[in-house]
Amino acid sequence: MNEHNIKRYNLNEQKKLTSRQMLYVIAHSKIWLLFACLLSIWRILLTYNLPISALSTSIHDDALMADMAVKLLSGNWLGEYSQFTMPKGIVYPLYLVFVHKSGISYLLITQLLYMLGAFLSVLAIHKKENGFVLDFLIYGILIFNPLMSSLNVYTRIYRNVLVPIEVLFVFAGILGMFMRLEQKNSKLIFWAFLSGAGVLTLNMTREDSIWIMPFLIVASIVFLVMVIIKRPKGYPVKVCLIALPFLMLILGNQTVKTINHNYYGILACTDTNATHFTDAIKAMYSVEDAEDIPMVSVSRRKMEKLYANSPTLASVRENVDASLDAWADAEDNNVTDAHFFWAVRDGLAMAGLYRDAVETDEFYHKIANELNTAMDEGRLEKRTVMPSALMSPWRKGYFGRLMDAYGLSYRFVSSFYSCETVVTESVDNGKGGIRLFEDLTNDKAVYPGQTADVDEKIIKKQDFLNNVYGLYSRVNQIVLACSLILFAGFTLALIFRKSFRDANWKLWLSALGALLSAFVLVSGVAYTHISAYPAISASYLAGVYPLMLLFEGMILYMLHGVICDNVFCWKTNVDNALSVIDMDIKR
Repeated sequence: MNEHNIKRYNLNEQKKLTSRQMLYVIAHSKIWLLFACLLSIWRILLTYNLPISALSTSIHDDALMADMAVKLLSGNWLGEYSQFTMPKGIVYPLYLVFVHKSGISYLLITQLLYMLGAFLSVLAIHKKENGFVLDFLIYGILIFNPLMSSLNVYTRIYRNVLVPIEVLFVFAGILGMFMRLEQKNSKLIFWAFLSGAGVLTLNMTREDSIWIMPFLIVASIVFLVMVIIKRPKGYPVKVCLIALPFLMLILGNQTVKTINHNYYGILACTDTNATHFTDAIKAMYSVEDAEDIPMVSVSRRKMEKLYANSPTLASVRENVDASLDAWADAEDNNVTDAHFFWAVRDGLAMAGLYRDAVETDEFYHKIANELNTAMDEGRLEKRTVMPSALMSPWRKGYFGRLMDAYGLSYRFVSSFYSCETVVTESVDNGKGGIRLFEDLTNDKAVYPGQTADVDEKIIKKQDFLNNVYGLYSRVNQIVLACSLILFAGFTLALIFRKSFRDANWKLWLSALGALLSAFVLVSGVAYTHISAYPAISASYLAGVYPLMLLFEGMILYMLHGVICDNVFCWKTNVDNALSVIDMDIKR
């Protein structure tokens, strides 16, 4: 036994390490890293080999993503132009191409990416003095998020599954930079790049991802102000690193726009944003409707007015009416806002317009100009519309309904409602659609009529995962409520106690950012829910779940800091403990 071990042995024998010091030693033991690895493997095994949910008849959603991926695999970008060529972001089809080419399970790669996001998020806010126990706990809570084993998001082959991953990347990158403000610039580059990659892919996954931008902008301003005030070493480079996510977003968008312009002649990432299509839809929404029909901004009676004042739209009336009939509600023959823009696109395609992107865009331009002119001249009554062209106009009585929708969203998210794992039959289109999904994902689906043949091991996995879901559903409602109360308390403490640790200021700002970002996303979903279609679902709220868990995790870190500083006098005990334990626990 060497001198060092004898010293440690004698000290333990003499019980010179107090219980508080022993807690510190345990908290800083690297065994927790091993536990995290084992927990990760367990999580992978639980979701490995689950059947995918292939909805091959959903030609405007799931099947559209698969079709875009097939065209990309053909080497001709998105193929010939049609109403299905550029309506949605390119990232998810590219992801399907990557998965297909890799030959690895789609569900496995997706789970690994999510776990990577969880790991990086915990690493971003890790501090050596806090040890590994809290890191392990928060990491475990993040990776067992029921959303990432649910039917509605995880096993369904659709783009919303990438949103939680991208959100974690964005927040991990911003938090990593924020927490390392005074460190070397070389240690910040990775985090800046990670945030940029998250923002870029999120922006190109969903067209409504604008909700993440307020957080990114405000966080960048706060970071910039702190750099200017503290003037850390190499601060000019740090200022440039703040701009890196924005630069990546601009360059990425411009790259896709350029490719689309080369193939189709229009400079846009999608033809549902930043084109004359949105101008035309906004003009249609802007015309006052004599009828007040829930979730319908353009009634069939209003269409008559539009035809009368837009010769261009009237020229394709027969086809547009036929498409509206196909999409209409059986009761009143009107089309809800959820499907109206698809009905218009399908109608113009039936008229032969969706063959050339430039010609189609000019056609929409003429419709928008004619309707706007009619409103300016007083031939059509104008009403106020929302900033986004595809958002339904505000109506009287919406405020109360919106508050109700906020409450419903809170209950929905806090309880992980509809995040169950369900092994169910896929839907075939009669043309080998399910087989196509299997080929793209390297995973298997349950074909119609084969539910009884599902392996018993998979059913046991489903049952266990649903037990986890039940635990989250019950416990998280209490945890979230307590976290919000504690956040309010910490806010007051930060205002009135100047001695509060600098680390807690950073954690408080980060928690506030997560909370506000979740609020912005919920606001959009809640408004859509009351104005266009039932949108409060795990799919549309997918970005909120990781934000909620991160928020709870940061509150836990802050609570840990308060308890250690004010109850256990942690620093004093730590200084004494470090003098008698191995140097490797300082890490």
